[in-house]
Amino acid sequence: LSGNRESMEAGLQQAELALQGSRERAQALKSRTEQLTSNELITTRHLERLQTQLEQSQQRLAALKTRFTESAQIPEGSEDELETLTERKALLEESLTRQRQRAAALESEIRSASEAKLENERQLQKVKDQLERIKLDLSANEVRRQTVEEQFEEIGSNPEHATQKLPAEATVFTCVGRLEPQKNPMMLVQAFERLRDSQT
Repeated sequence: LSGNRESMEAGLQQAELALQGSRERAQALKSRTEQLTSNELITTRHLERLQTQLEQSQQRLAALKTRFTESAQIPEGSEDELETLTERKALLEESLTRQRQRAAALESEIRSASEAKLENERQLQKVKDQLERIKLDLSANEVRRQTVEEQFEEIGSNPEHATQKLPAEATVFTCVGRLEPQKNPMMLVQAFERLRDSQT
């Protein structure tokens, strides 16, 4: 029982360490998800601004082109403005493409972080269940130990005293249960005795 208890206590300690590790991972994943969500919001706003600027540039370009086609004479400075607007439009489109790619990457990373968070929560629940089982086993083991001690007290002995008289090479069988007639422990003793006699 003592060895069993030590084994269960070691398992309990490992489960508690695993639980602590899972909680730390859950907190790290939560922080990462919040950071990614914030970055995604900033990127979305930036995308909206770029989209607005691009639309304004496209409208200005369309207006200039209309003026060129309607007017026989090109207004002074209009060619420079057209060239500047064309360059600006190209830059805005390029920047917009980059921001869209960034937004897509952030969405993918958020999905991965959310999946990792869910998996960690599942593992955390498993560790909690394992911890609860170990605690129940420990409690049951303690009840059994106390029962055995009480039974030895009833017969005026203790486990150490009972095992001191055994030779070092002896095979020891143990039975954990109530020493009462309905359990019939004597039948087990007699069975072992017959087994011993048949081997001599």
